[in-house]
Amino acid sequence: MTMFEELIAVLDKATTKISLIEPDEKAAARLKEVYPFHEETVFGVVLSKTGGIVIDNWIRIYGSGKYDFYGKNTSLSEWGATIIAEDIVGFFRWAIMALSVTLPRIRCSGKVWI
Repeated sequence: MTMFEELIAVLDKATTKISLIEPDEKAAARLKEVYPFHEETVFGVVLSKTGGIVIDNWIRIYGSGKYDFYGKNTSLSEWGATIIAEDIVGFFRWAIMALSVTLPRIRCSGKVWI
């Protein structure tokens, strides 16, 4: 099972509303050129295979499409952080603090997330 298939399986079991947004191929290609990430990590799959994920019509996780990781980080990144999600009003932003362009690799439950 690929990481994308695993992600879909997890999202299908969610007890809250989850919307998987279609990716934009041009946005995904641009992301791959600018940010080094592994496509078989959870976050790499979100970036390369989705246009973003909307959780309970409230939280938006950026991908490569409607909720564009590259576009948001070009226009909103502050304090050297990499922004990965926000709420619908944009008040709360979730970020990964990165000291370099290379995103850190994070492990949780045995899976590499970034």
